[in-house]
Amino acid sequence: MNNGAVPEPLRRRLPQGLARLLEEALAAAAAEGEPLYLVGGALRDWLRQPRSRRAIVDLDLALEGDVARLAGRLEAQSGARARRHARFATATLLSDEGAARLDIARTRRERYPRPAGLPRVRAAPIEEDLARRDFSVNALALGLSGPRTGELLDPFGGEEDLRRGRIRVLQARSFRDDPTRLLRACRYAARLEGRLERATARLARLDRGGLLALSAERRGQAWRELLQDPAAGGALRVARRLGLAEASVRGWRIPEARLRRFEAMRGEPAERFWTIAGVGTTGAESAALEALPGALRLRASEREALRTGRALRAARSWLGRPRRAGEIAARLGAFPDPALEAAGRSWRGRAGSRIRSYMRRRAEMGSPLEARQLLALGVPEGAALGGWLAALEGAAWDGLLPARGAVAAAERWVASSPDEPSIPTPKS
Repeated sequence: MNNGAVPEPLRRRLPQGLARLLEEALAAAAAEGEPLYLVGGALRDWLRQPRSRRAIVDLDLALEGDVARLAGRLEAQSGARARRHARFATATLLSDEGAARLDIARTRRERYPRPAGLPRVRAAPIEEDLARRDFSVNALALGLSGPRTGELLDPFGGEEDLRRGRIRVLQARSFRDDPTRLLRACRYAARLEGRLERATARLARLDRGGLLALSAERRGQAWRELLQDPAAGGALRVARRLGLAEASVRGWRIPEARLRRFEAMRGEPAERFWTIAGVGTTGAESAALEALPGALRLRASEREALRTGRALRAARSWLGRPRRAGEIAARLGAFPDPALEAAGRSWRGRAGSRIRSYMRRRAEMGSPLEARQLLALGVPEGAALGGWLAALEGAAWDGLLPARGAVAAAERWVASSPDEPSIPTPKS
């Protein structure tokens, strides 16, 4: 391989914009005489599945040199947008199309002044950079420029652990230094369809209490990244075995049945997860769910998902009692589909059956008259119009409208009392 060249099997998996950006980064690093290495997820994926054709849309690079200067040069030459992070000597470049991402970090050593705090960093060679990393499968680097071009650096047996699907920490204090690694370990184990090495699992259980030492923002972001991971279901199962939910918020648990529903449903992962959690609340969990929004600094959309799920859960006993179909439709119509789907999948008995029936039938139901038709019949705008639309839809649910002549029947009702809904009283 020539000095400063992108391996051809890697190049074939890169979008055009990212391949061009990487070539320019190699040229700039070579011009400065600064070694550049491929690290992180792209290297793991490539080593694990060398013949895969799945596109790689983000790359992590480690530079033995000045990251800010290299980022500035790339920004000027390529038109990519650069974001710099001076504290950790890192930079992120986004291709002009916005579809590809290149992260560059200065090779460094780290020292944690206190457990769960942010590290203090100093520039260091690649060997020390690999030694300070969290897991052996992350302590891998492929030389892309400089004297070690084409060499795979693997000082801790990461390639073998990658092959075996084994997640192993490099230091016994790893989870104490940074408790977010606990949730990262779950993600990696699920992605590799593997497991935590025995000593690593023991350390995880021993040090899981460190999650409470994190700020709520960092703890919540670690959980959010787990939920958004492509292997979130498997990662949650690993976290469940390690007791990480209860270590994050006292009394919080994630039952297996809830995980199956999470995997079966579609939608934004974090909002889906919190909706299911709210719907599935038990008495023992209520205090934990009250604490969750603050303890994990949930975003507004996540808080709303949890609130909506809990509100529907509170309506469960109402749904379980004798009700007219129109009443049920009016109550359930106030809830978004994700909450209804979660409850329909979760609940047995009358309440769950009624939700499933409502979701099946609602496309066929509705007022036989539209707002413009009601206005033409003399219904005034405002409360009366809304009341008539709701009343006519309820009549459809309650079976009060004839199969034939529904429009004519509705018009007769409206004509008799345009200012206020007046329809036959259905039998309970």
